[in-house]
Amino acid sequence: MSTRAPHNRRMHVIESFSAGKYDNPDLCEDVIYAGEDFVAVIDGVTDRTYLDYDGLSGGRWAATTVAGVLAQLPENADLAEAEQRITATLAAGDHLLQPQAEEEAPAGAVMVCYSRARREIWRIGDCPFAIDGVANHGRLELSEIMQTTRWAYVSCLREAGLSDDEIIADTTDPTAPIQRVQHHFSNVDSDHPLAYGVLNGWPVPPRLREIIVVPEDAREVAMCSDGYPVLLPTLAESEDYLAADLTADPLRIGRHRSFRPVNKSTGRLSFDDRAFVRIAL
Repeated sequence: MSTRAPHNRRMHVIESFSAGKYDNPDLCEDVIYAGEDFVAVIDGVTDRTYLDYDGLSGGRWAATTVAGVLAQLPENADLAEAEQRITATLAAGDHLLQPQAEEEAPAGAVMVCYSRARREIWRIGDCPFAIDGVANHGRLELSEIMQTTRWAYVSCLREAGLSDDEIIADTTDPTAPIQRVQHHFSNVDSDHPLAYGVLNGWPVPPRLREIIVVPEDAREVAMCSDGYPVLLPTLAESEDYLAADLTADPLRIGRHRSFRPVNKSTGRLSFDDRAFVRIAL
């Protein structure tokens, strides 16, 4: 671990919010951690195995486990130490709770985290962040390929004459074969375009960890999960944009493609869980 001197400035949370894609908040897999030294948005990966993790879904368990590790980190820990501790904890817990699931994708989460002492933003995965309102949206090529696959499938249904209501009711998932095997590219230490970083108990190679140094004169940092199509400077602006976009494109095949549509008849109010936090430095 680096011996970089701690940063003495205090920080405080200006606003934070989380909501699930369903009308049952217990199903939300996004978690916000806010401590004295670290603030993070942790996005639990949807668990396609539907295994039980001590009463939680895999994504919720992984996200809360990551938050628990952050709460125990030394204030001057660097990203390498944080990742190692998180990985070890997830690996041990996954083996304990699901000893027979070694062939399945492990439970996981992605994260964007601000370190007060180091004045750094850490990102593993694709969660957006903003410094003084200037946003940086993460990108995963594998996700974009699957979103395009679903767009093509829905476009074919429309061309065949199905109504939007019929398409929303269609439970076919054209991305299911990819989702079933995509974990084979998780934390792969190569320059393959499909490789991606995720906190899932397998070591995350340095090339898949991001460290962004926050300028000394920066005043605010905002972070969110990808349940927001656009990260705007405030929660209200981000929520308003999301609401308008969901109304305009419930199928999620427009400018912000997604894996699933909005379907209020089944209680699915958005395309994904979401979490937002804004802090003053």
